[in-house]
Amino acid sequence: LFRSTRAMERMAMMRAAPCHTRPSTTVASRTPQPAVLRQAFGNAETTHATFAIRGGSCWLAAATAGGSAALAARRARRRGRAREGRVLLAAVSSSAKLAADEWFQKQTQCLLEDRAEQSFAATLAERGLAALKDVEAPVRSQEPFRYTDLDTLLYGLAVSSAGAVEQESALATCAELLEESEEEALRLVFLDGVLCAGLSRLSAAEDASVFVGGQEALTARGADWSARVSTMLEKLPELDMFTAEPKDRLGCAKLAALNQASFEDIACICFGEDPRPDDERNETVIELAFIDSGARTVSPRMLIDAGKNRQLKVVETHLSLETSDGALSNGLCRVIAAEGSQVRHELLQQKGPEARWVQTVTAEVSAG
Repeated sequence: LFRSTRAMERMAMMRAAPCHTRPSTTVASRTPQPAVLRQAFGNAETTHATFAIRGGSCWLAAATAGGSAALAARRARRRGRAREGRVLLAAVSSSAKLAADEWFQKQTQCLLEDRAEQSFAATLAERGLAALKDVEAPVRSQEPFRYTDLDTLLYGLAVSSAGAVEQESALATCAELLEESEEEALRLVFLDGVLCAGLSRLSAAEDASVFVGGQEALTARGADWSARVSTMLEKLPELDMFTAEPKDRLGCAKLAALNQASFEDIACICFGEDPRPDDERNETVIELAFIDSGARTVSPRMLIDAGKNRQLKVVETHLSLETSDGALSNGLCRVIAAEGSQVRHELLQQKGPEARWVQTVTAEVSAG
């Protein structure tokens, strides 16, 4: 009995310590003394010892139950705080999504009011408008934008109507901004998303397999070329190609749909198959210059289609007409490289300090 009592004492001390309710010495003082236990053969002494051990066990159980209750209460409080945090985070996320959708709606309305009556293709614009209603806007909860201040980049930008830009002086400033290049290099210059033919060097119409130009030159090429380019422009990232689960999306579908609904002109670079032998092939250089006045949001659109065995080098530059440019440039570029082709795409952005520039670039490369 003595050994059993000492074992109960040690057990009580070990079990009571984590509860932090009463010192373990108190548990020991409530057990009978060894001398009493050695003489505890009568009913009274045995009953006393039994009650003492039971009392200690009951106190220990009560202490353990109290500690368990306190621990359960703390866990409940933590769960409550976590639940409140999740609810708050969900509310903030929902509010951010609503603000983002509202910003896109205002941008769309403003762009549709400001752009020319005849867009590049009415069917493409309609599809872009339809996609804007269905796809999710970029938010901080998406991994690619987790560390991006979207309010500064996009949603804090005021939606403004197009201002008047004096074309003659603007074109003169554009000419000053352009760097000198080789005369044989093809060049497309855009002012606020519209091609400036006077500052550009387009491809020759005699070469049926090569086209470098904008909407007007594409229309002049005929219905077949227009239909072919429109087919390639119809597909949008994360909607028709490069699709993924919601948690894996890059958040570019909404921006691409906005571009689809609002772009006015196109930088179209299409080269068919190069039939020359390997030792006679050389790299073709094409320069793209997008200059923004800051009067309104612009939507640069690019299509690069490199045929079999073609070697292309595309130098893309984004500039501001004035340092006061604070508008948004939302670009979309699709690159298609056939078998054996090579496309080098260099991009330079030298816009004003307050300007916003985002661009989505996709590349489809054939095997081999």
